[in-house]
Amino acid sequence: MASAIDVANYLAWLAESDEDNDLITHLRMQKFLYYTQGWSLGTTGEPLFDEEIIAYPNGPVVHRAHGELKRFGRDTIHADTCPGDMDNLTDDEMDLVARVYNTYKTHSASSLVSMTHNERPWREARGGVPDGMHSNNVISVESIKSYFSELADGQTK
Repeated sequence: MASAIDVANYLAWLAESDEDNDLITHLRMQKFLYYTQGWSLGTTGEPLFDEEIIAYPNGPVVHRAHGELKRFGRDTIHADTCPGDMDNLTDDEMDLVARVYNTYKTHSASSLVSMTHNERPWREARGGVPDGMHSNNVISVESIKSYFSELADGQTK
């Protein structure tokens, strides 16, 4: 199974290959990772990677990837400097990641943050944690799978 960092490497490559899109910063990358995991769970029933997703104040964050990518700060994450290896993804996984990228690529980091704040998995995991306060609350795989399965079936927003 690929890691979230392997997925991040492929996402950085996709962004660099796309002349019509903004490149990916750390904050934006975290949201792309969340959406790739969500759509994998929602459409295949299987996770794309095993790492936990935490309900941070600015939306979902893959904690392990955060540790490896935070050095980029607000700078662009390039495929050649991003740890991970996109060759660890299967063809089907690459196809899923590319579809998710193409779906969300027009959204800025702040737009993606707003979107995730309005979605059930992040809200449920945050529980009563006040806005802006740090939390280590895990967004459960079950919550993500349920939400994105409903989206895939066209039953919810």
